[in-house]
Amino acid sequence: MGETKTSLNEELVEAFYFVVSDFKVGLIDDETLKERLFRIAERYERNRNRDAGEKQKGLF
Repeated sequence: MGETKTSLNEELVEAFYFVVSDFKVGLIDDETLKERLFRIAERYERNRNRDAGEKQKGLF
């Protein structure tokens, strides 16, 4: 699980880098930047919630 989590985090960081790079060079506008950053954040949140759910399974 740790390896999968690490690879997902690396993928999200890479996606963030590309979005910011595209914005810096003018390939995307403010609204598109916001949309893409929200998508990255939502994906991170879904993964984090799934991890939290798996950790809580041991409590029951």
